[in-house]
Amino acid sequence: MKEIKKDPVAFIKGRILNVSKPKKLSTLQTAIKKWLEEDDEGVVTEIIESLKKKGFLEIDENGKVKYLENAE
Repeated sequence: MKEIKKDPVAFIKGRILNVSKPKKLSTLQTAIKKWLEEDDEGVVTEIIESLKKKGFLEIDENGKVKYLENAE
């Protein structure tokens, strides 16, 4: 659990790469909540925004998630 608290963005990125790649924003949000055992929408939103800023993923206007190959 220390790994999660230390860098939740890196933890989620690892889970996505090694476990599953949700195709929809809602599925990604649910997965993050489950992986972090976190119900706070704000925390989940912050993590997703961080992943977007790092160039790991994009989310289109329809809520479809696209994973980028050249992510940090």
